[in-house]
Amino acid sequence: MKWPLVRRLFLVFYSMYKTWVESGPIERLQDYVPAGSLVIDIGANVGFFTRKFARWVGEAGRVIAVEPDSENFTRLVAVVARDGHTSRVGAYHGAAASSDGVLHLQRNELHPGDHRLARDEQGIEVRAYTIDTLATADDRARISLIKIDVQGAEMLVLNGAWETIEASRPALFVEIDDKALRDFGSSAEEILDTLTQRNYAPHQLMPKGEPRRLTWEEVVNAVANDYTDVLFLPA
Repeated sequence: MKWPLVRRLFLVFYSMYKTWVESGPIERLQDYVPAGSLVIDIGANVGFFTRKFARWVGEAGRVIAVEPDSENFTRLVAVVARDGHTSRVGAYHGAAASSDGVLHLQRNELHPGDHRLARDEQGIEVRAYTIDTLATADDRARISLIKIDVQGAEMLVLNGAWETIEASRPALFVEIDDKALRDFGSSAEEILDTLTQRNYAPHQLMPKGEPRRLTWEEVVNAVANDYTDVLFLPA
């Protein structure tokens, strides 16, 4: 991965994998991103989702993209600039968490999409932000979607976002990986329970038609041995 050609090839195949295998019919997320709205992309990586969001929000919209890894962040900024969307994307080099401060990042040298926050303060120091800090009062009036993919630290992100979520009631597109969540002292059940208490319901994006409402058991069973992306919508 340290060789430029290998890294470029990885990014091409990674984008193909995200599009056709991992994320499902993600173009349907556009239904929840009106032109002129604001989208928050937590765990932006090299910009796979950020670029889509920037197109969807249009000239009057805005995207807040947060990525902790330096190499990924550099690539993110570069592709946003190449698309001509720098003015509509606010890119933050750091991690989203439950409080502002400093955290540590463990890099996976073999997979740029698998860097994750450390729980033992080992690794690279990174700036930590809460979504509530990043989203101003004016922002909250137009937030339509928050996407969270942070390799098990999703509950930390949510715990720093409740003011924004309650004020905006946006759609939430969250990766749920029970094993990774448990490494952070959380679980798929905790995310489901917490969001259910806040009147959100889990859904699956479908190639056509409305998202399919999922039961608690369907989500738990789906992530027992794998991970999945779940769309939580206000009930």
